[in-house]
Amino acid sequence: MQTLVVDNGSHTIKALLFDKNLALVEQPLHFTNSVSTAKVDRKRLFIADQLHNDCSDYGGLVIRSPFEKGQLRDWDAQKLVWDRLFSILNVDPSTTRILLTEQPLTLPNIQENYDQLLFDEYNFHSVARIPVASLLFNNSDSTRPSNSHDAPPPCQLIVDSSHSATHVIPIYKGHILNFATQRLEVGGKLLTNYLKEIISYRQLYMMDQTLVVEKAKQECCYVTTQWEKDSERARPSSATTHTDPVDNIVRTYVLPDFVPTSENKLGYMRDPGWVPPTTSLGDDVGTPGEEPKRQQQQQQQQVPDQLLHLANERFTVPEVIFNPSTIDLSQTGLAPLVAHSISLLPHPLQAMFWNNIVLTGGNTLFPGFTERLQRDLRELCDEDWDITVSRVDDPILSPVLSSLPSLRSPTSLPSQSFLTKSDYQDLQATNARRRAAGGATLARNSGSAGSEIYWSRERLVQDLRDVEGIPVV
Repeated sequence: MQTLVVDNGSHTIKALLFDKNLALVEQPLHFTNSVSTAKVDRKRLFIADQLHNDCSDYGGLVIRSPFEKGQLRDWDAQKLVWDRLFSILNVDPSTTRILLTEQPLTLPNIQENYDQLLFDEYNFHSVARIPVASLLFNNSDSTRPSNSHDAPPPCQLIVDSSHSATHVIPIYKGHILNFATQRLEVGGKLLTNYLKEIISYRQLYMMDQTLVVEKAKQECCYVTTQWEKDSERARPSSATTHTDPVDNIVRTYVLPDFVPTSENKLGYMRDPGWVPPTTSLGDDVGTPGEEPKRQQQQQQQQVPDQLLHLANERFTVPEVIFNPSTIDLSQTGLAPLVAHSISLLPHPLQAMFWNNIVLTGGNTLFPGFTERLQRDLRELCDEDWDITVSRVDDPILSPVLSSLPSLRSPTSLPSQSFLTKSDYQDLQATNARRRAAGGATLARNSGSAGSEIYWSRERLVQDLRDVEGIPVV
């Protein structure tokens, strides 16, 4: 039986297909989890990978995302994306089991809709729904520094900063401690929208150029650890004092040129040391180093570049994750949120959680993210405790790549979480009888203590006392 692993993110969808021996059938697929229409052709739908493969003009895109605030809302759009994914992989659901990731704190009715769609509409043989953090925990190689050869500790604090939000998720022995899980309503989508507003106010109207601004954010922005110094360097008056172009904090982003034959569809950040070519006849002096091919094409076609000049925007946008009050968002920053999550855990475990903080999600790719969080946490942690903050090797693909060790171990939590279609039908029939009698319905894992994904504080305290012999007040 084949196994399909799908990381169903609110921004991108990632998938891996394994054969019956858990050998990789296809390389990881990774494309946009959305249905879009272009301004030039409103009748054409661009589903998933078709957006980047077939769309020639990203200006004025109408992007229809299945997710809203991290929760799956538009099931019709999601089904279109899944149809496209399953057709690319040539999956036969009746002989395939699917492991699907879900957001922490997913609402129960949405979980039920997941099962109903996958079993009743697609007819999958068996289904497992697993939070991303559980997959990362079960793959020790993805959550430990490359130079570490020790066994993974039972405690990990996963910080997942992705498109819709940022979650702080403590995990103990593979189980998510739901009572201490925290959510920050700041993700990549909010940062992109914030950057669009700043650029539209200061330079050019970019409110309908979501993908262009998103790429500019990814290439130009960073997390600062020296706010005052970088703010001073970003002032226009300081440009004359920093003669070294690399030391100058201002970066230039070249916007798309909309030439049909050009490869510059989303724009690119110009090299800090770029020098414009001379226009003298017979002068063959160009830019130092290797310029992108798309820029050479623009110069040959004599298309004037449209430019964005990003100064303090480069670090003020990611700063929202660490200081949401900069945009009047009444939430605490990431570092205090991590400290609060750990404070909710039993005291004997807190030192281990401080010493094993793992970062994942696209926002953690900002340069300086790990260093900034480590610095801010040091001010909030007991001075006698060590703090270790590390990032997974690939914050985008790590969840699906981390699934293989879990699937190969029959005792791992993901392996125990598969529900067959026959068991699903029996559960539905039991719940129908319970509802008719006015009773409470059963959750899909309520009958198996070993397959509980989420633990309450009471369940954690019980394990510490009975298994570990640790008295907890």
